[in-house]
Amino acid sequence: SHCPVSMQGRFLLTLATVAGLLLAGCQADIYLHYPRGSNNRLNETSAARTNANRLFDSQNNNRGGYNVGEFGAQQFDEKYFYGSGGASRLSVEWTMQHGCRDGRQGCRVVVQAMCQPLAGAGLDTLRNGNSTQTQGFQAAAKPLDETVDSFLARKAASATAQRGLHEPFEWYDACNARERNRGLFTADQRLRGGSAVYTRQNPAGTRRGYECPEERDYYPYWHPTPWLDVAVLTDNLAECPALVAASAAPTHACVRTFAADSGRRLWAVPENNEFDCAKNGGRFVAFYPYLEVASAIDNEAACSARGYRWAVPHRHRLSSLQPACLVPPPPLDCRLAPTTRDNHLGDKLGGGPVAYDWQLPNFPSGDAQRCVLRLRYNLTSSDSEQLIRQNPLVQPGLQLAVNSNQVGRVFQDRSHVFQLHRVPVPVASNLHHVGVRGKRGNIVQVYPAVEYDFTPTRLSARVGDHLFLQWSGSNSHNNGAPAGDGQAGDDGAGAGGTDRSNLAEAGHANDNLPLPWEASGFLNDGAGRAVWAWHGQLDGLAPRDFGLALASAGYYRCFAKAACGADSEEAKTPLDPELNAAPASFPGLLIRLDRAGQFKFICTRNNNFSNRSHKWLLTVTD
Repeated sequence: SHCPVSMQGRFLLTLATVAGLLLAGCQADIYLHYPRGSNNRLNETSAARTNANRLFDSQNNNRGGYNVGEFGAQQFDEKYFYGSGGASRLSVEWTMQHGCRDGRQGCRVVVQAMCQPLAGAGLDTLRNGNSTQTQGFQAAAKPLDETVDSFLARKAASATAQRGLHEPFEWYDACNARERNRGLFTADQRLRGGSAVYTRQNPAGTRRGYECPEERDYYPYWHPTPWLDVAVLTDNLAECPALVAASAAPTHACVRTFAADSGRRLWAVPENNEFDCAKNGGRFVAFYPYLEVASAIDNEAACSARGYRWAVPHRHRLSSLQPACLVPPPPLDCRLAPTTRDNHLGDKLGGGPVAYDWQLPNFPSGDAQRCVLRLRYNLTSSDSEQLIRQNPLVQPGLQLAVNSNQVGRVFQDRSHVFQLHRVPVPVASNLHHVGVRGKRGNIVQVYPAVEYDFTPTRLSARVGDHLFLQWSGSNSHNNGAPAGDGQAGDDGAGAGGTDRSNLAEAGHANDNLPLPWEASGFLNDGAGRAVWAWHGQLDGLAPRDFGLALASAGYYRCFAKAACGADSEEAKTPLDPELNAAPASFPGLLIRLDRAGQFKFICTRNNNFSNRSHKWLLTVTD
């Protein structure tokens, strides 16, 4: 957030610059635990990530993060459903090292998402990639003289399909060419260039993926971005009206077209303000945030009648500057942050994980989306800016530990790519997504990640609501060398490096043995009823078949060969007791809640009394 420091030493939000300085001292990491945060990991067998610059600048410890999910030999994108008649809820969970609302720092957590239609977008497709290397980048020698063909050749020589991609090439190309905001606080840091890739936190202009450092360090940003605001959790509710207004307001960019093609946008433009833009022949265009383009609506009157906005979409591709019908996003959800203490990666005050209940947006088109979730942890200090210098001496001859590019600071984590789909069956009620967080190893070996648990660990729902049970795991969580500044190892049941989870009903929350099917009360007694399964089959399957699918982590689909053929327990090679042959990820079962009650579940492989608890409590009320 761009909260500039006043001479009185207080950080104030100013709508003139529409931002708040993302400030913090020390190593104040943030780690996203659900959906699985990457911390720039991909599929490393080591405890430490291979490339801290792969996709984005996290400024977190190298040991953080989870590997991308797998299903068989392929990567696995978790899928979440939107479009229910009620709220479609996804619990976003994280830990942050230096706390919030404990009086020792100002803080915000900014939650954003970036989505695109699931249909392929070529080199611009959001992807995890198969390589831990950073995408390449070649700047144009003379950007304003560039042709469309030379731009496409430069892009093709820079970006490759094998490497991960979040922000598109055009986004960084524009950032690299655009003059930085000269009004921002830089302390005594000597920035090595004049473009927006140089900031107080990134004075050398180091590139991480195609992230724009200036946009990363400041929120709300004053130019259009590919990110969609979801929520801001703050220690100061008084700033919420200004933040909500800024999130919905248009932002501007200087627009020019290619020299030999007057219809398509040139991205590498140096001007960052209306005066210079107009002076040099550009147009300072207003861009509004939008969820998607309503492509079936082709005129302003019809667009306005639907409550949408007729405006030029901010698209990172060689698009013309023609207006379209834009579906507005949900308004920014600005609320009070949970209270956590500093020097601690753990739960909030009162217990339970630090979490935000994200109500997934509804895409009117019904199109499936490919998305990434982003968390930024913005810490501020109340020190006057003129006092922020590198390791200053103060009376009586005492040296302070001050790093002037870290007092204030932003930390970040992002999810791996996931998908949003319209719910495949009619759901008139709330829809709750239930998954697994954590990875293989004991509490020391996985730190600063966490051990296995279901999420939400305790869920309250109502009769008529739906649950989507799904989880993601990896076959490469060995936590081996190099282990950075922590312990290597992957203690746990089953084959080394493998994540496996399953779900079996227990009789009591304190029990560590599952109930026999005949004594269970959830699926067996009709409290929960399967209405959709990842394999597409409901006909011919009984409740006990869905119970078997959950208990076997999806290895079996049913008991009898007559019901599901080669995927039946009757026909398939028997599953080993520790689930080694089961898939690392479970693609999902949608269940309707038909009866009130309290139901307890365990994971038979990972739950290990006095070592780790992998349990789930579901409470259903009328």
